[in-house]
Amino acid sequence: AHAAAAMSADAGLGVAAYGSYLFLDEHLDRRLGPVLETATALGAPATRVWCPHRPEDGDGWSALVAAAGRAVAAADTAGVSVYLEFHGGTATDEVDGVRRLLDEVPGLYAGWQPPYWAPRSTEDEVADLARLGDRLLHVDVYAWTPEHERLPLEAEGAAWSARLAAAGPCTAAARAAGLAPAALVEFVPDDDPAVLAREVGTLRRWLSR
Repeated sequence: AHAAAAMSADAGLGVAAYGSYLFLDEHLDRRLGPVLETATALGAPATRVWCPHRPEDGDGWSALVAAAGRAVAAADTAGVSVYLEFHGGTATDEVDGVRRLLDEVPGLYAGWQPPYWAPRSTEDEVADLARLGDRLLHVDVYAWTPEHERLPLEAEGAAWSARLAAAGPCTAAARAAGLAPAALVEFVPDDDPAVLAREVGTLRRWLSR
């Protein structure tokens, strides 16, 4: 991680987050320390955590809330923010679940991506982003067909303009609170490194509007 941080700095790149696969489950306490050590070595201001599948009862939800609270407390001591992965098959596969957990765990933040596992209209996505408010910390940017074919970002220019406009006040509030929100290109057509600069250029143009 130290070497990756040094190579990133040499290339003029900042580290926006450590995209860990740390789950808020029974293994959390054993794995949390190494994850935070790695985030710190990277110089990452934030680290991602995942929720397990939807709890089936009240005790399961209470355990999830408690685990998230422990992760936030430990990360705060390390000077790192924690944000939830917004992903299908987890307790945070809908913004309702994300918002509920955010309301119960102070200091916890959220990531967002287009919910390809349960597609929604752009209008509904914009409303979801607004609900996350100043707890939105990370947005994964990409363009997929329903069959998961990866397209140039320009193919979803109108949708992403609306999404980013909705996220703008959220991330501005996070920045004002001293956090480091990020919108990052996650996937590119054909996984081709040669098109990365073009895709990042598209995102930068949208963000500068």
